[in-house]
Formats: sequence, structure tokens, C-alpha cells
Amino acid sequence: MPRMQWQPNPAQEEFLRAMTPGARHFFRAGWGTGKTECGAFCAFRLVMSNPGVRGLVVSHTYNHCKNNLVPRIIQFLKMADVFVGHHNTNRIITALVEGIPTEIQWGSADKPKSMDGNDVGWLVGDELRHWPEESYPIFSSRMRDKSARMPAEINLSTPDSNWIRKEFENNPDVIEVVASSYANQANLQPNYIPNLESRLSPGLVRQFVYADWIGAEGAAFPEFDREVHVQNNLIEYSADGYAYVSPCLDFGGKYACVFMQYFDWCPRHQVNGCFHAVDEWMPESMTTEEFATGLWRELAQRQMKPLTCFPDKAGDAVNYQSGRRDIEILQTAGFKCKWTSDPTVISIVNGVDLMRSMLKPAKGRPRMFFDENMLHSQRGIVTAIESAKVIEGTRKYQKDKLYDHALDAWRYGVVNTEAPVYNEWRAY
Repeated sequence: MPRMQWQPNPAQEEFLRAMTPGARHFFRAGWGTGKTECGAFCAFRLVMSNPGVRGLVVSHTYNHCKNNLVPRIIQFLKMADVFVGHHNTNRIITALVEGIPTEIQWGSADKPKSMDGNDVGWLVGDELRHWPEESYPIFSSRMRDKSARMPAEINLSTPDSNWIRKEFENNPDVIEVVASSYANQANLQPNYIPNLESRLSPGLVRQFVYADWIGAEGAAFPEFDREVHVQNNLIEYSADGYAYVSPCLDFGGKYACVFMQYFDWCPRHQVNGCFHAVDEWMPESMTTEEFATGLWRELAQRQMKPLTCFPDKAGDAVNYQSGRRDIEILQTAGFKCKWTSDPTVISIVNGVDLMRSMLKPAKGRPRMFFDENMLHSQRGIVTAIESAKVIEGTRKYQKDKLYDHALDAWRYGVVNTEAPVYNEWRAY
């Protein structure tokens, strides 16, 4: 193999030393450890070790593979002076190894058909925690070319309590290397890890910084503490005598509205980006037209004026009962609405993780609070926060069709005000 001018960080070096022919490998690492860079070098190493044998590299999305993984592989091939060409449409990289044309196919886990093609002799999969569960068996089954000198399956990911935990945790058939973000601290910005710790809950710091498998059993919000997060007279009135609020709305048979006040700087709690749930309205069995009219009435009775409404994005679809869009009905009634269809933002798991981080960040002050007048509502947000449970062994949340409407409504307001941590701290 040509001599390479590339110096792996300690985490990458430990993983590269652990590579064994014919084995399945799992690099469980925190954010910023260089997983994608390591995966690209593994692909380079495997193509150089298997002349004439096609390999397959896959990431969670087409764009991540095309823009992050593939260019790094090409860079290594060029450094070794073996790069021949790259065809985006066919998703093929070609190298000349020991005088033999050798191909690397690449694909996307969210498009399983992109992994189809000839049999391959080795595999590299990046960001597995974002993969659909059904994509992994397709990926793994592609490695069946017996002519490979060094067959190997390489998997790289931050841990998550989804299918990858069932697949890789304590699996004797997998060679695993674990690395925290600190293993690459010398190559990170000085404030990278402290910033993560100030934005994430202690559980998420364990997951995304220390690469621990975090438990996902029991309460969905173990950080919630009535003594800390429920306070009296939380609502703030302006000089004109009104409280300016953002109604957070969930549509359906049981409508839910939580009134939110957001503060860039909160003098009461001495923190930036503070969320106050100050009141709520939980009507039942009404049309969206009745809901829009009733919302104006409820606001007037509470001496409130609406800012932006944050409705369920499903309201952007036509309601089969009225033949109109629920959000259009709100807008016609005079409400300004904001919503998104970005799957990263509207993901329940991502939204709940963001709320947990606001309730109790690993470092710094809490920045989510609830007025005590909301304590005794059966369907209200405080009941929802205290009652929500996760399904054992997963990161999915149980829904009982009662309190979860309030939780969904509040989540829409939170994630449309501040993007989830997955959006802001995406692993590159």
C-alpha cells in the first residue's frame, strides 16, 4: 500500500488497528470523533486490499454519502495516485489497484434499492442510527464475493436506543471500538464539547459525547421536577395590560392548545431562550371553525393577544369533514401560523430530546417552566410531561390519545421556535 500522509486521531487509530478480515466491526463513537473520515479511510484501505473486487459504501442519506463520504474516499485514492474516475449517476468510484480496475459502489440507506447491484467483497456503513431497520439486512447481505482477500463489514455510528442497539450491543460476533468526543478533542474547536453539554440533557451527553448506550425505559421526561419546573405567576403582562402569547395547537377529535411565552433573555430565570407554558385550553369534539372562534374567545378572557400560532403540520392537509385545510381556517380567522414538514424537526424523538435538554441541561440553567395553574388539568401539559412513557427497549413513546394531545401541541411550539439538537449538532 502506498505511504499515506494522513494521521488518524487516537479513536480512529484504535478502530483501524482492530480491523480483522472476515469480521463485522462497529465503531461506536461520540460526535466529532471523525467517524465519516474513518469510514472513508476504511473504504480506501479495503479497496487497496481487494484489487478487482467491488466494495459498497452507504450512508443514511444520498446527500450525506455524496457530499461527505464519497469526496473523502476520492481524496484518499488521489493521495495514493490510484484514482481513475467517479460517475455520480451510476454511483461508482473507479480506482486502479495493482493494475486492475476496481470499483466502489455507493448508496443510501433511505433508498434501499440504491444498494442493489453486483455482489461485493466488503462494506462500509456510516451513521447507522439514522438508517431504517429494514435497510441493514439488505446492506449486510451484499457481501458475498468470495474472491476478496480482505472481506470486512465496517459500521460507524453514534449509539442510539433503536434497532442498532439490539443488533450491536454485547454482540460477541461484532468487533466493537468505543470512543468519546474527547478522543478527538485536539482537533475540535475549544468550545465544541462545552457547547454540547450546555445544550443537551445529561442523558444525551452520555450518548452523544461519551458514546454510551442510554436507557430508554420508563418515564419519557425523567428530568421533570415539579419543585423546579412548576412555578406560580409565570405569565408576563406588557404595559398595555395584555400577555402576548404563542398558541401551540394540536388538531383532532380532542383539540389541545397550550399558550407559550418565549424569552430571548429571561430575567426571572436568568437564562437565554426560556420557554414558559402559561395557560392552556383543552376543548373536545368541535370543528376547526368552532376551535378558531373559541380560541379568540379564550384569549380575550385571559387578557392575551396572539403572536405566532404553532399548529400541527397535519393541518396543512385538507380536512375531509370541511374540505378545507385546518391551517387555512385558522389563517382566515386572523391567526398567523408557522409550521414545518422537515422530518428532523417534527420527529417526536428529536422534539422530546430537545425538551429534555431544556428541562435539565448537563451544564447551565433549566429553560422550560410551567405555570402552577396548569397542575390539575387531566389532559394538560403538566399531566402529559409527568405521564409520558417510552416503549421498553426503544425510543418510541406511548400514546394514550388523552394527555398526548397537550404534549404534541407544546412540542410543535418548542421545535418551531428552536430547532432540535439533531438539526444544530448534526454529526458530519
